[in-house]
Amino acid sequence: MLETVSGNYSHLHLKMDISSQIEQDNFRHLIKDVFWFGLAFPATSRFLAVYALRVGASAQEVAWLSALPALMLLAATTLSRWWSHRYPDAVRASFWSGLGFRFSFLLPVLTPFFPPEWQPAWLLFSVTLPALPQGLASVVFLVLLRQAVSANRLPALVSQRTLILNIALILGTLLLGYWLEIVPFPFNYQSMFGLAFGLGLISLWHVSRTKNLVVVSERLEEAIGISPWQDSAFRAVIVTAFLTHLTWFIVVPLVPIYLIDHLGASESFVAILIALELLAAALASLALNRFVSLRHYRLVIAPAMVCASVSTAIIALSSNLMLILAAGAINGAAWTFISLAVYGFFTQRAPDAQLTAYAAAYNQVIFLAMFVGPLLSSLALTLCSDILVGLILGAALRFLAGIALAPHHQITRWPRHGVALKG
Repeated sequence: MLETVSGNYSHLHLKMDISSQIEQDNFRHLIKDVFWFGLAFPATSRFLAVYALRVGASAQEVAWLSALPALMLLAATTLSRWWSHRYPDAVRASFWSGLGFRFSFLLPVLTPFFPPEWQPAWLLFSVTLPALPQGLASVVFLVLLRQAVSANRLPALVSQRTLILNIALILGTLLLGYWLEIVPFPFNYQSMFGLAFGLGLISLWHVSRTKNLVVVSERLEEAIGISPWQDSAFRAVIVTAFLTHLTWFIVVPLVPIYLIDHLGASESFVAILIALELLAAALASLALNRFVSLRHYRLVIAPAMVCASVSTAIIALSSNLMLILAAGAINGAAWTFISLAVYGFFTQRAPDAQLTAYAAAYNQVIFLAMFVGPLLSSLALTLCSDILVGLILGAALRFLAGIALAPHHQITRWPRHGVALKG
C-alpha cells in the first residue's frame, strides 16, 4: 500500500516536472518568436507606406494600404472557428496561417518587376492577400497563448513579449532605415523585404516548437453557446476597442504623407521618429502596471487617448523637427498604454471557456475599426486635399474618444473571467 502511494506520488511529481519544462520551453520560444518578428515587422508596418510614395502612390492609395487589408482581416475572423476545428491544437493551426501571413514580407520584393503605373496596385495586392491568413492567425494565436502557458504565467508572458517586441522594433527600424539610406533604390527596398521574410520564418519556427499545455475545450464553448455580442459586460470592451482603434487608424496613414510630402523628411528621419516612438512604448510597457488598477483599465485608456490627441496636434501644427520627435515619443507611449489596457480589459471580461468566440469578436471589432479609419482618411483627403486639416480633425477625434471613454461614474467591479496584465 505504501509502495503504491509512493509510486503514485512519484508519477505525479514526474508529470509536474514535465509540465513545468514544457511551459518553460513554450515561454522561451514565444519570447524568441516575438523578437525575430519584431525585427521584420517595420518593413511593412513602417516603411511600406514610404515605399508606396516613392513608387508614385497617391495619398488615397496609401490610405487604402491600411484599409483593404483590414477589410480582409475582418472577413477572415468569421472563418476562425472553422479554421481552428481543422487542426488538433492551436500550434498547428497557427503554423499554416502564420506562414501565409508572412508572405506580406515577400510579395513586395517583386514590385520593381512591374510597370511603374502598376507598382502601387501590386503593393496593395501584396498586403491585402496575406491579410486573409493573418486574420485567421490573429484569433488562433490568442488561443495558442492560453494553451502554451498556465493562467498564472500568461500575464508575465504578455508583458515580456510586449517589452521584447518594442526593443526588436527599435532595432529593426533603425537598421532597416539605415539600410534604405545607404543602398540604391529600388534594391534597398527589395532586399529589406527579402530579409524581413527570412526573419519572419525564424519567428514562425519558434511558434511551431511550442506544445499544448492547457486544453481549451471547443465542445464546452459550443455547449455554453452564449454570444459575445449578447454579453452586456463584454459590450463595454467592444465599444472601447472600436473607438480607440478607429480614431488611431484615422491618423496613421496621414503622418508619413505629411512628413514626406510636406516637410521633406527622409527615410532616416522617419526611422529615428519611429525608434523614439518605440523606445517610449517600451518604457511605457514597463510603467503600465504602476499606473493601472487591475479592474480600472479605462482610467488608463481615456487620458492616453487625450495624450495621443495632443501629440497629433503637435505634429500637425509644428514644423520644428525636434518637437515632432518629442510628439512621436508621446504618441508611442500613449498607444502602448491604450493597446495593453484594451487587451487587459478584454482578458478581464472574456471567459476562458469561450475564448475562441470572444477572441474572434474582439478581433472583428478591431479590424472593422482598422478598415473604417483609413477609409475615412481617404474620404477626407478626397473632399479636402489639405492633409493638415485631416491631421487636425484626427487629433480632435482622438480627444473626443478620450472624453467619451472616461469613466463618468463609479466603476463596477466586474468578475474577472480571464487574466489581466499582472497577476
